Amino acid sequence: MLSLFAIPRLEVQRNEESCHGRSGTPSQADVTRVSGLLRAARRGHGGDHQHALGGPARRGRRRRGGGRHERRKPAARRHPRGRLRHDRAGRTGQGCGGCGGDTCRRTRRLGPVGARHTRCRHRRIPVTRAAGPPRARRRRRPRAAPGHRVLLDRPPRDRGVLRRQRRRRHPQGHGRHPHPDETLPAGERADPRPGSRAHPRPWTRGARGGGRHFEAFSEDPLLTGRLAAAYVRGIQDNGVAATPKHYIANDYETDRFTASTEVSERTLREVYLLPFEKAVTEARAWAVMSAYNAVNGVTATENDLLQTPLNSEWGFDGVVVSDWTAVRSTNAARAAQDLEMPGPRGAWGDALLAAVESGAVDGADIDRKVLRILTLAARVGALEGTEAVEPTTADSGAGFAREAAAEGMVLVRNTGGVLPLDPGAVTRIAVIGHNADRARTQGGGSATVVPEKVVSPLDGIIAAFPDADIEYALGAVVQEGIAELPLDALTNPATGGPGVRVRFLSDGRGLFAEDRRATRLVWFGGDAPVDRSDTLEITTRYTSPRTETLRLGIAAPGVSRIWADGKLVLDADVPLADEQLGAAFLHPPTTSTAVPVAAGQAVDIRVEYEIAKELGLAGALAYTLGTEADDSDPDGLIERAAAAAARADVAVVVVGTNSNVESEGFDRTSLALPGRQDALVSAVARANPRTVVAVNSGSPVELPWRDDVAAVLLTWFGGQEYGNALADVLTGSREPGGRLPTTWPTRQRDVPVLDVTPVNGTVRYDEGVHVGYRAWLRSGTAPAYPFGYGLGYTTWAVDRATATAELGPEGGVEVRAEVTNTGGRAGKHVVQVYASRAHTAVDRPARWLVGHEVVRLAPGTTETVNITVPARAFAHWDEDAWGYEPGEFTLHVGSSADDLPASVPVRLR
Repeated sequence: MLSLFAIPRLEVQRNEESCHGRSGTPSQADVTRVSGLLRAARRGHGGDHQHALGGPARRGRRRRGGGRHERRKPAARRHPRGRLRHDRAGRTGQGCGGCGGDTCRRTRRLGPVGARHTRCRHRRIPVTRAAGPPRARRRRRPRAAPGHRVLLDRPPRDRGVLRRQRRRRHPQGHGRHPHPDETLPAGERADPRPGSRAHPRPWTRGARGGGRHFEAFSEDPLLTGRLAAAYVRGIQDNGVAATPKHYIANDYETDRFTASTEVSERTLREVYLLPFEKAVTEARAWAVMSAYNAVNGVTATENDLLQTPLNSEWGFDGVVVSDWTAVRSTNAARAAQDLEMPGPRGAWGDALLAAVESGAVDGADIDRKVLRILTLAARVGALEGTEAVEPTTADSGAGFAREAAAEGMVLVRNTGGVLPLDPGAVTRIAVIGHNADRARTQGGGSATVVPEKVVSPLDGIIAAFPDADIEYALGAVVQEGIAELPLDALTNPATGGPGVRVRFLSDGRGLFAEDRRATRLVWFGGDAPVDRSDTLEITTRYTSPRTETLRLGIAAPGVSRIWADGKLVLDADVPLADEQLGAAFLHPPTTSTAVPVAAGQAVDIRVEYEIAKELGLAGALAYTLGTEADDSDPDGLIERAAAAAARADVAVVVVGTNSNVESEGFDRTSLALPGRQDALVSAVARANPRTVVAVNSGSPVELPWRDDVAAVLLTWFGGQEYGNALADVLTGSREPGGRLPTTWPTRQRDVPVLDVTPVNGTVRYDEGVHVGYRAWLRSGTAPAYPFGYGLGYTTWAVDRATATAELGPEGGVEVRAEVTNTGGRAGKHVVQVYASRAHTAVDRPARWLVGHEVVRLAPGTTETVNITVPARAFAHWDEDAWGYEPGEFTLHVGSSADDLPASVPVRLR
């Protein structure tokens, strides 16, 4: 959560004493100098010389533009100890007290814990930004490519998967990751992603499912690791550091800051560490993010797992950065924790300096952290003598977003071949559902970004069927709380463009102004003077496309006032019911009021908010201006939707979740769709047997009507091109390319692993290695849709599997199978290989994924697919090493965890 950190940029004089080698990697001598500077600066100098260990610092000159302040400094001024400092032209005075050098250069930030300013011979270290949480970084505009971020599909769709090449080709396939062309010009050189976790249950966070299920890749550790490694390679091939997170077993939102995960060493190695291992050993990740929780009683930032296996076994030589506020004490400095965030304030600061001076923390540990951070600076081209990598991606952001969304969609039902639809034959379509008009393109919490535009399913269908009569019906309200005002209805009074004007005030005096293209506003650090302001002001002009009564409201604790055309329409003091840290950001309280508006008539809106600093994080603020949905006639909404469906050739219903169901900050408590969406689908299906349902959720939900409709398409969170991608799949211009990365249950009570809430500060992973589909196979309960399942617009046959008869612990096995496209059109299939062991002394899963391959064939053609299964796929963790049980295993080849028509035995020597 809120993982924003800075990576220093180090420039070195080009002379024989340059502090880096030919490769640009800093030398140990350089590290020693810099570490000495850090300690000396903190001990001996005030003001600008106070440094990364947490001391205060005066801010220097800021660039103009982007809402930044401007502060000029005199040409020269006295050092606190009487030493004359240089001016901006580089004129020098006496030596720097930090290292004794005779050349001082002004700097902005340095060090393993986020320094503000310092000086050192041969060095100038300005800020190099990490991408940080998308909400925090979204205000930054690349100079070369102005505008907002490209919002892509969320990870679960990618497993459709099982296709690694796409993720490497365009590493920002993660819905919240910036395009490399946008990242580098903005000065952002590190991306705190991917979420390298499996999700063995459908309703908790990331690795164990739910609230942040949409941020993780899969319930299978091998698939998660392969996708994470491909993601890391794609990111770093473009010169940006990837940061797999959260290390380790931080897989629930409830009490995530304090709870301890109790888990066996074998389960850690085979399930939760495996994705990180692949990201580090196969893709050489340059950074890893440590987690909030404790593991077996020791907090993650102080845990020996940061050293073993991360450093000692996997050879990790990058930076371990903490999740926001995850460092609790200086004990983390004795571990392999390199960077505390946020900086320079935090648990280290003066306490860490005192610990170093007392000998409680070895200075060599600080040197190691400095070396790793400077090495990272070299890798991303922030070190003079190294060049930043030019992005290799040539795809258009919007075009790739559209392709990625379609590739990840999973077709799980298609009765009678209702899909694809023929645009020339369909004359009337009913488009139904709240999410059809206001789709969820991403999950909630710190992963949120603001794209320049979003194509809704309704807009995409209208564009794809230009000759059809399209009728829209809301059907059921999904939204809970306050939704953002639509960007295309807003005019910024300061710029005349779309958006809002935001000002920070103190005693009525303006301190800072910013133009934003969204009304869900979040600041985490940066330039906005949150701590020095008492009032946030928002102004915009709203033009409604229809005459209506607008439920205008806000989401934030404290005092808010809203004026519409100069009239005070809301004056409220909203209490915060949940006092947990960050509650004001992730699920704030709301209030609203009725404001009549006429079609085409502009309404001037002004908002004042009394900033409630005691309710949030220091230097951070979240505020939403928007609308509340009208749910006063739920039966009437369903009746009108069913009537529209009855008049249509086909009904397309888009159902889904909302930000109160899937978001950072809380675990899911139910797998049911919110509101009356189940009743809506049933009514529409009765009215029109040609009903197609698109499920707009980031994780599994119950689908009690799934056998009553003609087609079901799992579309996940589709990114900014979601509507166009959905239309592409509906018309058949693209095939739904996905296969399920996680098991979908029929009923919530069927889920085999349900215990997810900490009890007395502890979460026990007693299921061991039996997670996800492995737990389903063990329980014997059939799910609605199994892991790996997915249909296309053609049919397939997999048979004649063969494999190498024997293998040893150092080798592997080649599996071959014949795959035939038995349908009438070209298509894509994902061939999957699972292993099992009938007679074993080891507690093994019934089956586990060991390989997969994508094949694309023309109709009526056959291809032999080769899949390599490494010996490690047959290993188990045995106390302190990988063990190999000799004997016979069976390899099963097919289309999902439950559809494996071909098998072949292999023997491990």
